[in-house]
Amino acid sequence: MTKNDPRPLVPYLRQSRAKERTISIDEQRLDIHRWADEAGVTLAAELVEQNLSGSKPWRERALGEAVAACERGEAAGLIVAWQDRLSRENGRATAEVWEALEKAGARLVCAAEGLDTTARVTTRCCSRSKRRSPASNGSATRRTSPERSEALTNAGS
Repeated sequence: MTKNDPRPLVPYLRQSRAKERTISIDEQRLDIHRWADEAGVTLAAELVEQNLSGSKPWRERALGEAVAACERGEAAGLIVAWQDRLSRENGRATAEVWEALEKAGARLVCAAEGLDTTARVTTRCCSRSKRRSPASNGSATRRTSPERSEALTNAGS
């Protein structure tokens, strides 16, 4: 798994409910394409799931198809806008996705969170990328994962 791998990354986009506006397919697509353009990475065809809960087992969703493409060596890795698009099953399921990608020698990119498993320190690539919070009447908010918080803390020391 290297940053210079000529194989494409598979974009995976998921929206649980059609009315879910905080993580629309269009916003996810924008974050993914912005990151890919800035990083000079080729993208495969998108795998999009709408009206599908992330609590369905990941191997039974298009996400399983994307990971399988990595396992077969057809793709360099997987790209999502936000890590929470991977799974809502439980923490173990998300860890299983990470482990499957690692075992396949594949890369995981969470574009809007600045997470790239080929990077030594996660960085924010697309600083304009923001999520909308329904509780904030449309004002932009950012969510920070524990991994990103730790990386930012370590980078500042």
